[in-house]
Amino acid sequence: VLRADIGLGRFPQPDALADRILALAADPEEACAGFDLASSFRRRGRPELGLAFLRRLHDRLGHCRQGYRIAADLATRTETSTELLDLLEIGAEKFPDDVGIVSALAEHAKFTGQPDRAIGLLQGLVDRGARTSGLMGSLDALYAQSPDRAAHRARFIQQADASPEDHASAFFAGSLLHYDGEHARSNQYLMRAAEGLPGVARVFIYIAMNHHRGTGDRALAAKYIDLAFAAGARDPDVYY
Repeated sequence: VLRADIGLGRFPQPDALADRILALAADPEEACAGFDLASSFRRRGRPELGLAFLRRLHDRLGHCRQGYRIAADLATRTETSTELLDLLEIGAEKFPDDVGIVSALAEHAKFTGQPDRAIGLLQGLVDRGARTSGLMGSLDALYAQSPDRAAHRARFIQQADASPEDHASAFFAGSLLHYDGEHARSNQYLMRAAEGLPGVARVFIYIAMNHHRGTGDRALAAKYIDLAFAAGARDPDVYY
């Protein structure tokens, strides 16, 4: 009912709405689902009401992961206010393994001239075991553009050589070698990465480009492009 009212343009006051949700919920965990209403405000063109509601509910339910996930969603779709950024900082500290929350904070860092902080946040997710295609692609792009690219490359090569099961390091080593034009050596690492990262399309994209540019084997390149599509990830470089 509350969502329908917002959808029809009947906007309750954020404080009153938060109080009503807390009163209706059988327990605090059920109340956590109420954070979703902040997105309803945004969809109706009133993100400022969504943020006010989010903040009010957060004051009472600061333990809810969903609240920080909604904050991350708002941050990627609207101008990131100081209040919203504060929520993301808290969320990233409370839930350092949450890809959505931490990635939103990393995106803000990247676009405000803090690439090293963005790298640190995203690498922290990888170190905790996250391997989503979007995460790996975003971090890969940051390493490729970093003025410290050579140092990153040396570190990942060392880590990959020391641990054959470290597929993430093998991926970053291979991608950075690719950007330096070392196609054959790049593929040595990327083939290892492919064993542990079958859902990361970019692994297969780089292998394909290395074959195309290095050996000129277009048939083999096409094979790996097909594997990139099969990974099921939306990576624009597949089309490139």
